[in-house]
Amino acid sequence: MIDLARNLGHRGRRSLTAIIGAIWLASLFFDVFRVDYMEPVQGPGVVFLLSGWMGPMMGEFDWFANPAFVGLLIILWGKKAQPVAVSAISIVIIFVFLKNLMRDSLIVNEGGTPAVIEAYYAGFYLWMAALASSAIVGLTSVFDPKWIGQVPKIRTGETE
Repeated sequence: MIDLARNLGHRGRRSLTAIIGAIWLASLFFDVFRVDYMEPVQGPGVVFLLSGWMGPMMGEFDWFANPAFVGLLIILWGKKAQPVAVSAISIVIIFVFLKNLMRDSLIVNEGGTPAVIEAYYAGFYLWMAALASSAIVGLTSVFDPKWIGQVPKIRTGETE
């Protein structure tokens, strides 16, 4: 995996970042969940993105994965970065990814009423794919010494 990061280079990382960003944008236009609450509720990802800021008021912090994700894409697009920041954001995204894999209910109104998720749709899977792939690219890019601005000295054991 470390060799992949070193061989990826700046152009390859930018290409992957653009593809991941396109996957995330596509997830905004597809339905995400089908929730059974009085009548079935479903909608495209953009609806959940625009209303997700209310989640922290009810103990749901998954919405913060979206700003973290966009921030990680901006960092990955650049030429230099701090490996600690990239690692931290990637790890947060991984935790949100794992939490969403275990999700079985969703808050459907401002009163905090949970409803069981009946089905997952393409928007959910595209969002999860974008999160996972951005975290993988972020964590592997940390090992690219040219990108983080530090070229380590490799000791070969030979004397000069």
